[in-house]
Amino acid sequence: MNISPTPYIADKIRPTITTNIKNIEVSLLDIVIATKKILVIVLMAVLASSVAAGASSLFRGTPSTRVDEQDINTQLNSVVEFCIQSLPDGLPECDSQLSEMVANTCKDNNNNLDACRNDKVNQYYRIRSTG
Repeated sequence: MNISPTPYIADKIRPTITTNIKNIEVSLLDIVIATKKILVIVLMAVLASSVAAGASSLFRGTPSTRVDEQDINTQLNSVVEFCIQSLPDGLPECDSQLSEMVANTCKDNNNNLDACRNDKVNQYYRIRSTG
């Protein structure tokens, strides 16, 4: 009796299953890559719009902010000049409040004011200490 081995059903199905798994893996890989591409494109768009908005506000500035800063600068310069003109005698209000007021105003305006950079406040206190 000649018995030939009968192929198992699993042996017949295995290549089909393997092929299907590979197809699923390739499909999932394509989906992951597509998703990453979409995510990168969205992030680039967000970054580009943020840069554009920042640049336009930097170069254009907000008119009301610029006007407010100019008004603050003018008023602060007037106060500092008033204290400077009171030298060498000075004024008690200038002695006790000028430095702190200028420092706080400069801090609130990112040191973009004349009094933040022109050293007149230090000059006032130097003259007061020698006079």
